[in-house]
Amino acid sequence: MRKFFSFASAIATVAAVALPAAAPAQATESQCSAGQFCVWSEANFNGQFKVAQAPLGKCFSPQTTWPNGTNTRIGAISNRTQFQIEGFDNGQCSGQASSVLKPNTTAGSIGASLQTIRLVPACDQNQLCFYENADFSGKTWAVSGMTGTLCYNATATNAQAPHAAYNRDYRSMKLWTTQGFCGGPNYVLPSGQWSGFNDAVYAITP
Repeated sequence: MRKFFSFASAIATVAAVALPAAAPAQATESQCSAGQFCVWSEANFNGQFKVAQAPLGKCFSPQTTWPNGTNTRIGAISNRTQFQIEGFDNGQCSGQASSVLKPNTTAGSIGASLQTIRLVPACDQNQLCFYENADFSGKTWAVSGMTGTLCYNATATNAQAPHAAYNRDYRSMKLWTTQGFCGGPNYVLPSGQWSGFNDAVYAITP
């Protein structure tokens, strides 16, 4: 997987980032506060600054209108949210992400190869990640290396059952809500998708 240092110019089929106006200020990385997804118009956190309003899962182009009225590609990013930012080489945020910016990390320069980005729950490639709460908050854990169609435990080491999941495995997963075995009611979570659940999940089969 490539480093998250290349975003493409805007494309017509994807909406530009919707960002609120901000008062002019000297650009520094420290402008970005905890919980925020921040962007700058120039590399190394220089130029115009904005806090991005990016709903979870929304696919958008790395091009925006800045407080001074100019419309250019993002030059740097700071991700201080609990989520990760995924970058794609296509215009639909489809398939596996080609680049990932983890929570509480930054990208000081943005190239020209990626076309779209989105904010998603934090999860590594080839893992099935679980979250304590349906809004992806609280304790998190992951399962990987699953083979065949065996029944795997979905609970955390303290027996905590998850209420949300993100599937970054290449296969669809069945998530079972019956405690103790793989059978009965279940959710099907396709590869590359995430969801919160009304019922707790106790077991998994690929």
